Amino acid sequence: LRVSGNAMENKAIVILHDRMIDSTGVAQAAEFAVERYLGGSVIVVRGSGSMLISHGIEEYNNLIRNTNAPKNAAIIALTGTNRTSITGKDRADLLRVMMAGNAAAEKIGGLRPLSVLLQVDDSEGEMSTIELYNAAVTIGFNLGAQNILDCLRRIALTDSGERFTDAVMDEIIKTGFIRLKPIAPINPNQIDEVRRAEAVALRSL
Repeated sequence: LRVSGNAMENKAIVILHDRMIDSTGVAQAAEFAVERYLGGSVIVVRGSGSMLISHGIEEYNNLIRNTNAPKNAAIIALTGTNRTSITGKDRADLLRVMMAGNAAAEKIGGLRPLSVLLQVDDSEGEMSTIELYNAAVTIGFNLGAQNILDCLRRIALTDSGERFTDAVMDEIIKTGFIRLKPIAPINPNQIDEVRRAEAVALRSL
């Protein structure tokens, strides 16, 4: 993660981490790492289903409606395709909040935080949690269209297997949703070993 102080000024993001995509504790290590590095500018909520969504939206509303020091804020949700608890009405409610926030940010202009549901295509294997959190922070803090594009191109292809293009920014703003097809999915037989290594790397930061 490479985020300057200016990029975080009066900004905050809420990362919703679906427990369905992590069972080895690496999500907690990632949470501690981003909170150490980015301080109070990041709130990580781990959970599943309606509890995850309601808690995340509550944290987001607390940030933007704080009468003393309101923040420009966004929600980033991390989930999978097969391993997901963000479905049905919960998913619809979340996307509605995300798209409303993005529409307001676009109207104001500038590098305002962006909300998005990042859904990893886990049909052939999972994505590195470190890469996923890097994408969450890059998009959430809106580090610029080129940085977002470069970040996504490093780790994933589109749902149809193509490279991401400049159109991804419009997709984020208008739909609040991107599906990521990992370029190098983690072999299911190696997932526990990889997750443990990631947790060790994150705790050493």
